[in-house]
Amino acid sequence: MEEKEKTNKRSKRKKKKDKNTKSQENYFKTIRAIVEGKTVTIIMFLNTLFALVGDDIRLWLFTKDFDLYFNILFAISLLLFVLELLFNSLIRSIYAEPIFFYLDIIATLSLVPDVEWLMLLLTICIDRPPEAESNDIALGSVVSSSAASGRAQRLIKSIRLIRLIRIIKLYKYAVKSNTEEEEAKLREQKKLSQTAQQAALKREIEPSRLGKVMSDTIIRKVIIGILIMLMVLPLITYAGIDYTMEYGLDKIFWFGRSNCNIIGGDFYCTRDNWLTQDGWNEILYFFSDSTKINENDNKATNLLWLYAPDYSQNGKMAEITSIQRNDEQVWKQNDECAGFKISNKNCKYRTDELEVVSFIPQICQKEWKDDCKYLVSYARYSIRDAVVNEAILQFATTVFTCLIISVASLLFASDTQNIIVKPITKVVKIILRFVDDPLQQPDPPNTFEDDLKDSTSKYLKTTELEKIIYRIGTLLQMSFGHLGANIIRENVVLLATTKNDNSLEIMKAGRRIDAIFMVCSINYYSSILETLKENSVVYINKVAKIVHQCVHQWDGSINRNDGEYYLLTWKLPNIEGGEHEKNQTLQKMKTELADKSLIAAVKVIAELRRSSELIPYYRNPNLTNAIGRNIDSCVSFAIHQGSTIEGAIGSEYKIDACYLSPQIAVTYRIQRLCKHYDMPILITENLYNLMSLKARYTLRKIDVIVMKESQDPKGIFSFDVSYTSLDNTENIPEDHQTGELIKLEQYANINIEGFKDQGVDYMFTLDNDVVESQSNIQEFNPIFRQLFKCYIAGEWGDAFECIQRCLECWEDDGPTKAIQFYLSAFQYQQPNQWNGYRNIEDDLNKIYRSRIRAQQLDEQSQEDSKNQKNEHVSHGRLSVLHREASMEESKENRSAYNRNEQSTDFIGLDSKTGTINSNITDVN
Repeated sequence: MEEKEKTNKRSKRKKKKDKNTKSQENYFKTIRAIVEGKTVTIIMFLNTLFALVGDDIRLWLFTKDFDLYFNILFAISLLLFVLELLFNSLIRSIYAEPIFFYLDIIATLSLVPDVEWLMLLLTICIDRPPEAESNDIALGSVVSSSAASGRAQRLIKSIRLIRLIRIIKLYKYAVKSNTEEEEAKLREQKKLSQTAQQAALKREIEPSRLGKVMSDTIIRKVIIGILIMLMVLPLITYAGIDYTMEYGLDKIFWFGRSNCNIIGGDFYCTRDNWLTQDGWNEILYFFSDSTKINENDNKATNLLWLYAPDYSQNGKMAEITSIQRNDEQVWKQNDECAGFKISNKNCKYRTDELEVVSFIPQICQKEWKDDCKYLVSYARYSIRDAVVNEAILQFATTVFTCLIISVASLLFASDTQNIIVKPITKVVKIILRFVDDPLQQPDPPNTFEDDLKDSTSKYLKTTELEKIIYRIGTLLQMSFGHLGANIIRENVVLLATTKNDNSLEIMKAGRRIDAIFMVCSINYYSSILETLKENSVVYINKVAKIVHQCVHQWDGSINRNDGEYYLLTWKLPNIEGGEHEKNQTLQKMKTELADKSLIAAVKVIAELRRSSELIPYYRNPNLTNAIGRNIDSCVSFAIHQGSTIEGAIGSEYKIDACYLSPQIAVTYRIQRLCKHYDMPILITENLYNLMSLKARYTLRKIDVIVMKESQDPKGIFSFDVSYTSLDNTENIPEDHQTGELIKLEQYANINIEGFKDQGVDYMFTLDNDVVESQSNIQEFNPIFRQLFKCYIAGEWGDAFECIQRCLECWEDDGPTKAIQFYLSAFQYQQPNQWNGYRNIEDDLNKIYRSRIRAQQLDEQSQEDSKNQKNEHVSHGRLSVLHREASMEESKENRSAYNRNEQSTDFIGLDSKTGTINSNITDVN
């Protein structure tokens, strides 16, 4: 009980943990969806844009009265950046590189100086006076010189440029919308993809995605370089220092002090009285007017407050509140911005728009005395015009930087597209073509670098890579064929989308399918090799090309080439219980594929017969002498239907795509019977039952057999071919493609598009090759059917008369001769155990051996007759079969026996797997 309770507790804890984990994953998914959503992207784009130029616009277009509203906006902007940084930190995959995380932090912190409240709090924390008091002056204090002020201004300007780092964020949000559109397209591709692995592969190797990632990385680094340059250049660039205000204040001090009161005991007073009152007024006027742009500038001067020795007051240090010229007031002190302390006044200028200049006599600079504090002169200026100009230039810098980055982005994207994306696109298309359909022929690589010879061809080598991958892919297609398509697809996707050890996935179960098997054999293979020698490869490849083209034309698949033999297949759809209409459609598809397999075989025979490339071989005297007769047909076929297991067989050293089934061995065995029945096309009853009625009408049943590969009786059908009828090439159109329909002359104007939806049985009525190949044979079939009926029923006595009639009608009919050959071995007497079929292996071997024995006895008898000229030789020991056979028939049987012995005993075929051994001997 205790153990059970512990188990239950562990189970509950695990469920709770899994629930929490799932809840956490959903939480992060929700955050990611919000952060990467279109609404948030637009808001953050506008927020970043405001953060970039908001302060410049504030200084340029707005007065101090609007600063409160801008402070609120800057605070909101900072809050949004902080929230974004926080959420992006939770979603770790957002920051692919740590540098961008730190850049986001810098961009966020650069907003802090723009929020006045935060800066006030910060100065209080570090025990520094607030910024508003920076223009307050203590009596006797000396303000920094223009040189120090200029250096400080350059440093502040450089620091302010840090906010340009936000351009990276602006770029990120600008391209994010395009990224979302591309992601949406990839999601649609994922829905259309056959598997999630294929979708992942397309996502990872999408060329535009690869190019975009590369462009983004380059542009971000370029932005960083540009910003560093903008921030450093002001610090290392020489700028002239304006001492105008210090110089003017210096002159004001000495001219004003020249009328000091010696009797009053003023410190450092040497009364010289250098000028008159009018001269003093003129000097003050020029001092206040020195900052005007030109003489016609009616704006108030930038001078706000002046504290200096007043000539009118006997050189006493005092505030000069106004300036007169020609009895006219030309300047007046700004009371709101005047005085030693203005932080408690309502000065209309911002702190950054005010500047204070001071002057102290040299004697006080060398040796400070208590009374020196009374000799320090001050002037406060408004530098708003300079601040506005600086804001305009800063705004222009930001806009120009964005423009440069935009142009650079386009140029980088264009170069990336031309130099990288285009070549990779072609390579990726080949790879994706293998993923989607490994048998689809990829487009050959084009040398697009020819258009870029002047600039990029010197370092572009991508065309060679395209050619290599194209050739590898083409070799894979030719090597693996249709069966290997799944192997290529599964392993290419698997290696590209998983953290695999790059090993092939072959240790897994195969897949059971139904298929039509066709075995095509090149006739007289051994004689062709001996005669043509090295050129036999060219001949075999030309034959193979036509075979493959016709099979491909009629939706078949080329599975394996074994020199003499070709294994060709048609995959059949699986029919399962359920929807009746769907099953009917699938059954129609099966019937159509069955008809196509027969049409493909007929087309191969016809195309080989009239091929201009093979006619020289047919007329080759050496080849015809070796074969012993003219070549009527280059190939012969066996077509069978059954189930098989498809899969990859081998190891990491060698792998083959194979069909594993005894049905393949059956097909190979039936193909070898083409020689026995002297027929170019043999079809089993399994396939016959799938065919349409028109296709069945072209076939005749010639035997029922069992064999060592299959003990189930199988009906054998033949498609009869009249080769002389195929020699007519008048109806062949000029644009005829190998394996296509060739209409009979009387049907030349019929449009076949309306028939294609109903199957391909129209071929048995309209096609010239199919119809003409049986033009002189259909009259013979009723006579043979009577023979076959007697043969199967065991009425072999009546079959003898039928054989004679068949041979009178068609003396070279192979199936008739095969039945005659078999029945004659039993003296046309039905065996005791006749069940309507025969064992093709045992029967042929017994008959051939008995015939050979009879032939040997006959030869021995002839030899004895020559040695004993007049001696009577008893032939009682010869069998009845020997007495009935003629010498010509004995020679033919001997040749047939030799062929069958090699065919049945040494063919090297594994009946269990259907695999042909490499040491195949001649079966011709």
